[in-house]
Amino acid sequence: MTTARLSKRQDLVRRIADRLLDHGVAQIALRDLAAELGTSDRMLLYYFEDKADLVSASLEAVSARLAARLEQESPAAPLPPAALLAALLPAVRAEAMAPVMSVWSDLCARGGRGEEPFRGIAQRSIIQWIGWIEARLAVADPGSRRSTAVALLAILEGARQLEQVLAGSTQDIEASLASVFVIGP
Repeated sequence: MTTARLSKRQDLVRRIADRLLDHGVAQIALRDLAAELGTSDRMLLYYFEDKADLVSASLEAVSARLAARLEQESPAAPLPPAALLAALLPAVRAEAMAPVMSVWSDLCARGGRGEEPFRGIAQRSIIQWIGWIEARLAVADPGSRRSTAVALLAILEGARQLEQVLAGSTQDIEASLASVFVIGP
C-alpha cells in the first residue's frame, strides 16, 4: 500500500472510530457511513478489503484509545490484585470512558450472538486485555496470575456494565473486593 493510501486509510479509521464512539456499533450501512464521511462506499472499499476489514480496523482503533487511557491510569510496577483493581475501577467507570465502553458493550453483545466480524474482534480483544492485566499483576504463580487476570477483567466489565445502567451502583465495591483478593505476590 502506498504511503498516501495508507495515510488516507488511517484518517478514515480515525474518523470511523469517532463515529462509532458517537453512535455505537449499530448496523453500519456502508453507504450511510460513506455519506457521513463525505465519500462513496466504493472509495471506502478502495481503502479496505471489505466491510469486515473496515469494522475491524475501526474497532481496533477504539480499543487502542481505551488501552492508551488505561495505560495512563495504570501503575508503573505490577500490583497485587486488590490494588490493581482499585487503580483500574475508577478508570472504567469514568464518564470520559463511557463512549468507548458503550462501543465495547455493543461489540461484545454482537460477538456473543456469533456475528462476524464482531465475534472474532471481541475474542481477540478479551485475550489482549487478559494479557494486559496479567502483565500488571504482582502474582508469582503464572497459573494464578492468569486466572486472577480473568477474574479482574470479569469484575471490571461487570462494574462498568452496572455503572452504565445505574450510575454510582459500584462506588463502594473496592473495599469488599479487596478482602477477596488476598493472593500474595
